[in-house]
Amino acid sequence: MDAERDAVLAALPPHMLPAVTLMMFYGLDPQDALALPRTAVQGGMINTKRGKTGEEVFLPLLKPVADALAAAPAHSAITLCATSQGKPWTVSGFRASWRPIKIKLEENGSVQPGRS
Repeated sequence: MDAERDAVLAALPPHMLPAVTLMMFYGLDPQDALALPRTAVQGGMINTKRGKTGEEVFLPLLKPVADALAAAPAHSAITLCATSQGKPWTVSGFRASWRPIKIKLEENGSVQPGRS
């Protein structure tokens, strides 16, 4: 799993890293990760609500996620994660951007088909 994780992270452009690391390391649904406001990260914690239950959750800011956020291009979107044009992601837009990366990773054997 670590090899697959590393391959995925290495294949991503910097603007996609925050969203993927939020999903990967915290198990957030895409809609939850993509909707996080910029203010969600404070004091070494991520404050979020689960989309399905609405329950508030406080998560420690893990180093891989903190690194991805630091490496992301600057943007003025109201969300923590933004497209390459600095606009908030839509779930369908994110999936459309992720799909060709996933296909390449599957084709070169870096990830198993259907896992990502």
